[in-house]
Amino acid sequence: MPKTRGNFWSEYEVTVDSNGKEKYTCKTCSGIWSKNASRLKEYIEKCKDINVETETSQPQDQEFEHLELVVNSALSESPTYCLISDGWSNIQRTSIVNYMILTPKPLFFKATAFKEERHTAENIALGLETTMK
Repeated sequence: MPKTRGNFWSEYEVTVDSNGKEKYTCKTCSGIWSKNASRLKEYIEKCKDINVETETSQPQDQEFEHLELVVNSALSESPTYCLISDGWSNIQRTSIVNYMILTPKPLFFKATAFKEERHTAENIALGLETTMK
């Protein structure tokens, strides 16, 4: 069975430079690269300008609406709840903070990647404040 072409190729526009070599321009940030599948795939995953919302499809929207109903129902049924956070860094050193709501049944609420910002006390406090609103 032949290899399938990766989805990441659609994120690049192919051009030919003055030397006749193919160059790949990132459609998101206009970065120019030589053809190297591994590096192009790695780059597009790290490209900080990617807008995740443009990748949202209808089934994800429907699932979001369903989960929003479940969370709101659980919160309205609980006499008390507690918002907590957990900060960590992944293998690429991206700071990530998870927000959970504790009720009799714990709920995962959201995860936030801080990109260039670290998960400092100030950033976590700001995230908690934003989440409470």
